[in-house]
Amino acid sequence: MKQYIKFYILWCVFIFLITFFHWFEKLSNYFYDNLIVFNLKNQTVSEDIVIIWVDTKTIWYFWDMWNWTRGIYAGLLENISAQKPKVIAFDYFFSHKSIPDNFDWDTFQDITLFSTGNIDMMYRVYQDKIYDQNYISPIDNYFWESIKKTGNVVLPYSYKTDTQWILLPEYDIFPLDSIAKNAALWYVNISPWSDGVIRYREQNINNSDSFPLVIAEKYMWGNISLPEKYYINYFSRPYQNYTAISFHNAYNDLFYDYNWNKIDLKDKIVLIWEYHESLWDTYKTPVSKDALSPGVEIIANEVQSIIQNRWILSVSPHVQIVFLLCIYTFLFFILFYTKKVSFIIVQSIVYLFASFIFVFELFKKDIYFDLKNIIFTLLICYFIVFWLKIYKIYREKQKIKSAFSRYMDKKIVENILNNEQNTSTQKMVSILFLDIEWFTDMSEKIPPKELLKTTNKIFSTFNDIILKNNGTIDKYIWDSIMVFWDEDHASNHAFLACKTAIELQKSLKKINVFLSKKINIRIGINSWEVIIGSIGDENFSDYTILWDDVNLASRLEWINKYYATKIILSENTYLQVKNDFKIRELDNIKVKGKEKGIKIYELFHTEKNLWDHFFSQHQKALNFYYQKKFDVALKIFEKNYSIYQDEVSKIFIQRIHQYKKDPSSYNIDMIFEFHSK
Repeated sequence: MKQYIKFYILWCVFIFLITFFHWFEKLSNYFYDNLIVFNLKNQTVSEDIVIIWVDTKTIWYFWDMWNWTRGIYAGLLENISAQKPKVIAFDYFFSHKSIPDNFDWDTFQDITLFSTGNIDMMYRVYQDKIYDQNYISPIDNYFWESIKKTGNVVLPYSYKTDTQWILLPEYDIFPLDSIAKNAALWYVNISPWSDGVIRYREQNINNSDSFPLVIAEKYMWGNISLPEKYYINYFSRPYQNYTAISFHNAYNDLFYDYNWNKIDLKDKIVLIWEYHESLWDTYKTPVSKDALSPGVEIIANEVQSIIQNRWILSVSPHVQIVFLLCIYTFLFFILFYTKKVSFIIVQSIVYLFASFIFVFELFKKDIYFDLKNIIFTLLICYFIVFWLKIYKIYREKQKIKSAFSRYMDKKIVENILNNEQNTSTQKMVSILFLDIEWFTDMSEKIPPKELLKTTNKIFSTFNDIILKNNGTIDKYIWDSIMVFWDEDHASNHAFLACKTAIELQKSLKKINVFLSKKINIRIGINSWEVIIGSIGDENFSDYTILWDDVNLASRLEWINKYYATKIILSENTYLQVKNDFKIRELDNIKVKGKEKGIKIYELFHTEKNLWDHFFSQHQKALNFYYQKKFDVALKIFEKNYSIYQDEVSKIFIQRIHQYKKDPSSYNIDMIFEFHSK
């Protein structure tokens, strides 16, 4: 549960950073711009907004617009005001005085050759050099008197900005004082985003309202309350749908649009500025795919947004995070508990489709929810759930590995965990069976809790020795253990099995210290080719070995009782380790269930210095025994028993006496047959 909480908090951190710090802003802009464009088919431009364009034909008609006298604007204003519009807005600054009637172009040219300023500064320099600074052209007087008489003219001014488009609290361009006194003045700056696209407007800059807001308030005849920041709603691509009249037609009192339809300006908003993209006042907008949008058309869209209450509000980051938190919680549990990939894919498609519908339906209501955040919620949720599942599987594997590494080699555990299929293979192994003598008697005489504690102590010691020698504990059978080594993980598997057997016998010295009754162990070892692997189905499986020779190791362990030995090896094991340990041949036997006889060997585990003479004499006696030369064999066995107290020699002495009394009791191959186990 703690891990889930950690991953949950991790998502919250991610979505907080993405939402509050505008990570992946380009992606947000992409989605927003496409929503604006896609929504254009549902938009209709306002018939109450008319643009009077200073188009190319007008510039040709009046020559260079920078040298127009204010008389041209005054004449246009008189014609427009006669139509009785509610608002007339010039998107001009009128920041310099008009050119005097006796303008000296030669002097002006001499001055401006050394000037790097704009045209406004050039005119001011000319005025200061040639004329009295207080000189006012009669044309300017005529123009501002016309503004005053009309009474509904709005003019803009501009603030300075820094290199990041942040507005500074000082004017950049401001109309002439006389003109400013007779018109409504408001700032026109719109700060573009980092990619240069005009998407939103900030109100109340330097305690001033915006140019479009003042136009809208004059049109609505009242104050309008706007958010401090909102997105501009766009109703048309540039130069397409707003009603437009050519400047020179309006100047000549011809109020017809470009299709030559008569336009009535009564009670409308009239915006006046340039038409052509080559002029400087053009900007990138979400809808300006093929052509930049002129500044006055951006104002037209913004004015319509205000008068129709259609500005676009962005859902606040706080609300977005709460909403996304709910979505994420739902997705987290759905994805985490869904196992089939096909279901996850279907859920994701449904989620994405629903997200698009949700965002678009909100957008039609002029509310913008950042689609990028919803998509990232899914992606981050996928990422976290994916890694959480991996982490969960990893933890489970680690637990399994930790648990099973107590019983088998770590490499085998890893192989099992990484093998998804229940496959089994045939390979050479060495199998060790261990049984504890007197364990049953001991378990009947001590309380259960003490028995459990004793058993854990004994098997814990055995486990440490087995695992240290890379053995795999196949199973516990009450007081017995089955262990194996396979050739893939231990090429010297027979050697390791014998080495482990010796160490297990030596460990009894330490174990018996804390036991009330000392125990002994018997061990049988066989090496053979078997089937090994994960046996079973998806509901239950076991990593084990299958073959008849597995049972031989168990029978060899039991046969220790007969020979009073501790460790017995099969011939297959003996052949692989005969040069590594002290080993002697025990007998040629046939165990129950086997048709053929096998030779067995005793592995010595004590540090007792056994003479080579003993081994040679024992083997010599066995050879005579196999040849049925019982008298010769008997003498050697009796001598070995008298010198070394060898219990195996004693067994052969008894067996030979029996054979001499009853020759029918032995077979021609001299194979001693066990009829039990």
